[in-house]
Amino acid sequence: IDWLGEAPVPLLGHRSAVTAAHACPEFALLATGDAAGRVLLWDTNQVAYVRCLRPSGPPVAALTASPTLADVAVLGQGQGSQLTVYTANGALVGSVSSGGGGGGGDRITCAVYSSLPEGRFINCLAVGLSSGCVRLLNSWDLGDLAFIRPGLASPAPLLALAFSRDCRRLYASDRDNRVFVLEAPVDPYLSGGGGSGGGGGGGGGGMGQKTSKQQFAAFL
Repeated sequence: IDWLGEAPVPLLGHRSAVTAAHACPEFALLATGDAAGRVLLWDTNQVAYVRCLRPSGPPVAALTASPTLADVAVLGQGQGSQLTVYTANGALVGSVSSGGGGGGGDRITCAVYSSLPEGRFINCLAVGLSSGCVRLLNSWDLGDLAFIRPGLASPAPLLALAFSRDCRRLYASDRDNRVFVLEAPVDPYLSGGGGSGGGGGGGGGGMGQKTSKQQFAAFL
């Protein structure tokens, strides 16, 4: 590797193998997690340690961060799967568990945040499941917004999720080497139609929040 500029700076803080990392360029943050469940936050501008979000827990399988809130979602895999969300300041937002107990069940396998403008829309945390389904959670309190069944003849565990820039499409890949797209229909309030002339400010925010929830539910 040909390094450009200064030599790389090691980030010291983990005591076991680093198993996941996620960069959030919108807030110049990097989240890293390890096999002991420790999750650390780093400043990518200063190349410096910020704080420990979690000292220990289930092994970290994946990390993702909200590009609008800087919240960090930590996916831990043990006997079951647990998705825990922290603010960048280290406060606990909430936690969702799945697939625990001896009966197996639907495990959480991946997650991604949408990135619509805060205040005008309700962003969501899309969660991929071992059944091939997608669960949409409210990014503020992890309340359920929708449950999506792609309708494939032979569903397989999801491996990765990604939103398009306008968050109208949700891309998913599964263990059977397939990639599929879930698309919401065009909504006149989001495309600039509907509403009256220059109404813009006042009532627009409330309608945006309502429209966003309908938008994601339209994947069903």
